[in-house]
This record gives sequence, C-alpha cells and structure tokens, in this order.
Amino acid sequence: WFTWRKWGCSDYNKAWKRLMPTSLADSSAREEITRAEFCAIAVKAYKQLTGKAVYASGQKFFRDTDDANVNAAYSLGLVTGRASGYFDPNASIERQDLCVILNNILDKAGIDAPEIAGDACVEDYDDVSTIKSYAVDPVVRMVDYTIVNGISDGLGGAQLAPSGTATREQAVIMANRF
Repeated sequence: WFTWRKWGCSDYNKAWKRLMPTSLADSSAREEITRAEFCAIAVKAYKQLTGKAVYASGQKFFRDTDDANVNAAYSLGLVTGRASGYFDPNASIERQDLCVILNNILDKAGIDAPEIAGDACVEDYDDVSTIKSYAVDPVVRMVDYTIVNGISDGLGGAQLAPSGTATREQAVIMANRF
C-alpha cells in the first residue's frame, strides 16, 4: 500500500502536513478520496488562506453524518449536501466537485486569485462538454489558475475527466497548488 507516511517527495510531505487530516495518515494515497475526507482538506485550506479559526458548532446539518469537518465546511458555504438532508460522506468525490469546493473557498475567503499564464485552456480538453452545468465556471477557473490539470487518456493526450473520481493524492496535489 502506498501511504502518506511512505510518500517520499518532500514537497508533497509538506502539503500533507499542511492539508491532510491526521486521520488519513495511514490511508492509501492512491485510493479515492471521500466527500467527508475532502471536507477536512477544504476546511484546512480555508483556514490557511484566511487565517481565521474555524470552530465546530456542534450543530448537525445532515442525517447521515455528524463529522465536524463536514459540518464546518457546510457552515462556511464550501459544500452542499445531497437530497433530503443527506451528505453521503463516504461516497467518492468527482473531480468537478473538487473544483466547485476550491472555487467556493476562494469566494468565501474573498480572494480573487490571479490567472497564471500558461498553456492550459479548458477548451483544449476533448471532454469539456461533459462538465455538469453547475461546475463549468469553477472548472474553467481552476484550469485557468493551473490548479487542475488533465489526466492521461493513455493515448498521449489528456482528459479533464470531470465526473471521474479523485484519489487522495490528486486531491492533496490540487489543494496544495490552490
């Protein structure tokens, strides 16, 4: 198993220390990240960007979880739930939803991040039309800011794979770039 503690690259170890919750320290970095796990990363990223403390209110917003990070992320307006008061904390998170959450962090923190000049353009990806309507602007913004890159399609090209899932490793890399 490839775990965070075994991850040898110093840049990623620094990212892990800043952004990865200690509860995931012995988890496989290459397994899919869950919605609840990414909430913990999102709350840490928000704290780092704003310098503001985030407190767990003890309020429970969802029927299927009382996770403090999920509730904090919801209170901050970083995430939303599913239908009928459920969050689905153990479900894998889609790449486009990572972009939505990162975009929400920027908006809630009041940060207008400058675009980083690069070669990446969302229209360069063949699967851009598969981005769900609610995620188009956040995905475009994260690609423009070089937070999100495509993944190899195995044929020498890259796809955004917006409805594909992300691994813990990919999520931390995106959050670290963020």
